Amino acid sequence: MASTSMAVVTGGAGFLGSAVTRSLLEGGRSVYVPCFTERERERLLEGFRGEGRLHASLCDLSSAQAAEDWFRALPAGRLDALACMAGGFHFGGLAETGAEDLEGMLDMNLRSLYHTIRSALPRLREASPASVITVGARPALYDGGASMAAYTASKSAVLGLTRSLSEELLPDGIRVNAVIPTIIDTPANREAMPDADTSSWLPPEGIAEVISFLADPASRLVSGASLTLAR
Repeated sequence: MASTSMAVVTGGAGFLGSAVTRSLLEGGRSVYVPCFTERERERLLEGFRGEGRLHASLCDLSSAQAAEDWFRALPAGRLDALACMAGGFHFGGLAETGAEDLEGMLDMNLRSLYHTIRSALPRLREASPASVITVGARPALYDGGASMAAYTASKSAVLGLTRSLSEELLPDGIRVNAVIPTIIDTPANREAMPDADTSSWLPPEGIAEVISFLADPASRLVSGASLTLAR
């Protein structure tokens, strides 16, 4: 892989995002991460201390203008992988889920993704072939999930956007796919569900391997897929 090959990982300071960042770095890319807060940025850089190919800076991706400015400021290079790991979760029945909760899910899961891909599009077209990977959710793909209306609605929109863009951008040499994980084995999930059987939970590193494969030319025949991950 050429030394100028670049990847952007949104949500790169999270448990899954940092695993994806590490995997892409190990694959030879320079990785750029937009962080929502300075604390996230510092935590990410501390976890990759001494890694000169990792770059992190602040950006609120729910703002279209901020996203455009961030991508415009990226240095020269071939941006051929965009891993969209940023997102959030809300649990609660409809009666307890207000308009602000719905807006929060739309900001974190849909609007940030829309602005990210749209802002990255000129660079992805220059790099063609290129790959975009999004993260869906099983409730949005299968049974809906009780007490997750705002989350499921936003993730359903993510999958719809992924399918639409996979058709629109494929002629430009840009593949768009989604991964659909089950419960991810993170400290936060273990704390929230202390009595759960974690044997089927997915390690972030395993999900990152799949995402790295989708970012690689070896997966050039895969586009428009919603890959359900399980163990």
